[in-house]
Amino acid sequence: MQFYPLFPPIGSIEDYTVCVESSLLTTIRKIPTAMASYEWAIEYLKEFDNQPNSFLAVRKDLNLFFNWAWLVAGKDIIELNRVDMNDFIKFGNTPPLELIGKNSPSMFLVDKKTGQVSINPNWLPFTNKKLPQPYQRKQSSLTAQLSNLSGFFIFLADVDYFEKNPAAVAIRNLTSNRFSNLAVDDDDMKDKALNGLQLKYALRAVEQMAKEDPVRHERTRFLIYFLLLAYPRVSEISARFGYSPTMSDFKMRRGEGLKKHYTFFIPSSKRGKSRNVMITQRLLDALSRYRNYLGMSDFPSKDDNTPLFVRHRAGTHGRQAHELNANLGKGQIGELVKAVFSRAASLLREDNFFEDADDITGRSCHCWRHTGISMDLHSGRSKMVVMKCSGHSTEAVLAIYTHSDIEQRAESLSLKDSYIFDSL
Repeated sequence: MQFYPLFPPIGSIEDYTVCVESSLLTTIRKIPTAMASYEWAIEYLKEFDNQPNSFLAVRKDLNLFFNWAWLVAGKDIIELNRVDMNDFIKFGNTPPLELIGKNSPSMFLVDKKTGQVSINPNWLPFTNKKLPQPYQRKQSSLTAQLSNLSGFFIFLADVDYFEKNPAAVAIRNLTSNRFSNLAVDDDDMKDKALNGLQLKYALRAVEQMAKEDPVRHERTRFLIYFLLLAYPRVSEISARFGYSPTMSDFKMRRGEGLKKHYTFFIPSSKRGKSRNVMITQRLLDALSRYRNYLGMSDFPSKDDNTPLFVRHRAGTHGRQAHELNANLGKGQIGELVKAVFSRAASLLREDNFFEDADDITGRSCHCWRHTGISMDLHSGRSKMVVMKCSGHSTEAVLAIYTHSDIEQRAESLSLKDSYIFDSL
């Protein structure tokens, strides 16, 4: 049995395909969702870029977890259940001898002159300095590992990739609820959409940005309208391994009476599912405006391979380094959204909406998906229609996009004050 280093050093995290691509290709062919899960793990690790010790600990646990899921269990991490987690724990308690080394060399080697990263052939996932004595791990090591994995599953739920947390369940079973605070709070999950005021100012901000600097921000304007009105996951509209969205993913379809309908096709997403997202007239107008700015026709042809979001300058690293005619990655999309929120926050502060301004500066790209779905549900469209456009598997999942528990409780809050104080 052989496990592989999958997650490069923090300074080279964007260049992972150079040194681990061969390790991934076989798995990708067998497990359709493996690459999507892997790239979300990359995104999670980026959150520790200023915490080197935490990065190393989390990377180690994710690396072992992904290897075990793919190579031992034969599943993707989003297919694992409580029983699988118990098997993973047992595997870690008594790992195969061929995976244990007496020393703990680094996963990767970095050439000091060129900066090139390569896999360390001497790396092994487990260390036992007391070899040939049997391998043993402390209870504290196990709980720390499960805690790191639980944090990763919380992240996956937050980005709407996978809702369950088998690691948190394992912790509760293992420690008699000592780590029950790791469970995801449903109230927090439901309060991720922008409120009406924030949405108004965010749209005002992007309109200003497009007017002031169209070269940079006509693209930003189209991006924001797309995120709001089609509510895709960011991974579905950014360049990733094996996929890059193009203008031809927009389709025109004929309905009854020669009526035209427009869709955007997402070929592979959460759990390998594809879907067609219905396009509203406002989004169609935004697409036409963006394409006209680029000197193109209003609507793309079926063979239009223009990237969905055209780069303004070539990338400096990663899979599409030095390419200009390529799509934006998740990082670049995140920076554009951050710029819009920063401008919106400034506008909010100018009008004395300080709390809303502080809140919007901490939002991520994903809140646009929550905002779009929430608005769509409240507009009166059926849950079935919204479910199909959003890519969710059941209508029950849409409950996280309706009014939050906080809002529902706030509606009757005045009754408490009236009952207590009006009679005094």
